[in-house]
Amino acid sequence: MKQQQKQIKKPTSKSTPNKPAQETYSLKKLLPYLGGILALTFICFFPIFKNELIFWDDPEYTYNNPFIKAIDLKSIFGGFYFGNYHPLTMLSYELEYHFFGINAKVFHLDNLILHLLNTALVFMFVYYLLLLQRAKNTILKISANALLVIPFITSILFAIHPMHVESVAWASERKDVLYTFFFLLALIGYTFYLKDKFGIKYIAISFICFLLSCFSKGQAVVLPIAFLCIDYLIKRKINTRMIVEKIPFLILSMIFGIIAIKAQIQESAINSDYLGGAKIIFTGTYGLTMYLLKVILPINLSGAHPYPGVETGGFSPLIYITPFVLLALVYLIFRSIKKNRYVVFGALFFLVCIIMVLKLIPLGDTIISERYTYLPYIGIFFIFGNYYNSILEKFKQYKTMLFVSLGIVILAFSLTTFQRCFVWKDTNSFWSDVAAKYPNYWRAPNNIAQGYLQKKDYENALKYFTQAIECDKECPPVPYMWRGQIYIDNLKKNDLAIADFKKVIDFPNKNDPTQIEARIDLGLSYYRNGQYDDAIKTYNEVLQRDPNNAKCYQLMGLLYVQKKEYQTALDYYAKAIQLNPSKDQLIETLLNRGAFYSDIAKKYSEAIADFKRILELDPTNTDATLNIGITYLNEGDFDNAINVFTNFMQKDQSISRIFYLRALAFAGKKDYANALKDMNQAKKMGMQIDENQIKIWEAQLKK
Repeated sequence: MKQQQKQIKKPTSKSTPNKPAQETYSLKKLLPYLGGILALTFICFFPIFKNELIFWDDPEYTYNNPFIKAIDLKSIFGGFYFGNYHPLTMLSYELEYHFFGINAKVFHLDNLILHLLNTALVFMFVYYLLLLQRAKNTILKISANALLVIPFITSILFAIHPMHVESVAWASERKDVLYTFFFLLALIGYTFYLKDKFGIKYIAISFICFLLSCFSKGQAVVLPIAFLCIDYLIKRKINTRMIVEKIPFLILSMIFGIIAIKAQIQESAINSDYLGGAKIIFTGTYGLTMYLLKVILPINLSGAHPYPGVETGGFSPLIYITPFVLLALVYLIFRSIKKNRYVVFGALFFLVCIIMVLKLIPLGDTIISERYTYLPYIGIFFIFGNYYNSILEKFKQYKTMLFVSLGIVILAFSLTTFQRCFVWKDTNSFWSDVAAKYPNYWRAPNNIAQGYLQKKDYENALKYFTQAIECDKECPPVPYMWRGQIYIDNLKKNDLAIADFKKVIDFPNKNDPTQIEARIDLGLSYYRNGQYDDAIKTYNEVLQRDPNNAKCYQLMGLLYVQKKEYQTALDYYAKAIQLNPSKDQLIETLLNRGAFYSDIAKKYSEAIADFKRILELDPTNTDATLNIGITYLNEGDFDNAINVFTNFMQKDQSISRIFYLRALAFAGKKDYANALKDMNQAKKMGMQIDENQIKIWEAQLKK
């Protein structure tokens, strides 16, 4: 009798003691949660679609942007703009203008789309980072619940935090959302590289994304250090591969770092007024403390935060406490090294990503900027997600209360973000909000004045420029410059303009660009006042500081024409042209010299040559076309004058002066019928006409 053999069951993975099964969530199962986050984010930022462009960098990046009119890769990749090197950001504006023109809704829509994409990438980055950590069997156990909770908390806080409104609602901060998009892709690529046993294709993708991120904003240069944070989290051993793989990233980081510094220096963005000794330490620690405080309590939010003490003339005592606050936090983080690597990783990620903007090198006149937290806060939100998950798993009996608490935080942040979007509605609402937070900060009334100036409301513009000057003892010369220009250009109050430009010149910082601009405008004020010698003296001061200032040479030419020293005037015009100035400056000089040749020197061929050269530079230039006709008229070549004016009318009949000039040309040919017809048309269009001239021509017509 055969003995029955016992059937031996094959051990399952659940019964294998060495390899316990790990529950998990696939990313596909998590997509509904991500969809909910994106829907809430869209609702929170929906008000931005009614927002306008505001006077706070928006003009420079949109309708005043010299690069936006045409897609020119050579220009945008070959130089700096507005103190930055961010060609990919500039290209995005060019493409928007090419397809939609200057459309605020398009600028804001694209910012929001990028923010939604970034939110999704934050979710995915944290998810894949946790999977990587699980795969590497590090000391931290990662539950399936953590794979949902930590990415959810990190990404929803990133999406709706009120400190992030500035990066999304401000059209000019395209660089923030764009560089973060590629930065996050590079981080995800690096996690795949580590998980795939150093797959070369993933590190190559990360490098390309890093390059694109650097092309979007210089702040991206910290990516190689962020990689080290990931290495620390998964307890990666230090070896040759770990160092060598990062060398290309470090080289690229150094290159773009040098480029960014050069761009800031060229724009004179480094503010020497805040440099000096211990100030740098305290301004840096104050900024870091404020960023950490506002991540928990996003209150007193503002589009601009001036240096502490600007309103009182000295540093607030609070700023001297901040180093000790940070030392206490460092101590707590240090104690977490062995207990919780999540805390250390999140803190390091935050510090690495924000250290470049802590005003250790003071740029501008603001100590913190809410947009600077856009990427760095991911590290802090990651810590929050970890702690929330730990509490949730430890105190399951309080799950309902914990969910309600989270809901209250999300609701509070969502409502604050929604309301902050309305602050960015227009120039007045934005800067009024800044003024409410910092009533003695000059920039708020100054930029409100700029908004009125754009609307040609000179009375209110003057009011707010004056308020900017009076409210802030640290006020720079900028409001004086703008107020002086209103006096000279719009109100024709030359004496008041002279007084303002003299105040600018009296400012102590002689390297400030306004020192040149103020002297040029002061000279122009003297010129319009008939004080030619004072104007010449002022322009000589400019040429001592800037011997190649083409505009100054052109204005000297105008002055010497008035003094009837014609050869000297021509010498200055020639020098202005020889210096190869900008196209606009060259056109202005050629117009002035051509007018001199036509009206005073009676050198008609030279005048026409100058005007034709202008049309080669700008075929649509109205002034050059009209001046060619006027030159023919002065020369007595009435047929050519009539042809020029007639050809112009075929394109544009809205200028009454054209009819007046052609009337003069017809009268020169004794064609009084057509002369009267054109003269009456000019009169009908609102031009003031000498009635005696009409009577003379009518008398001639009757003969």
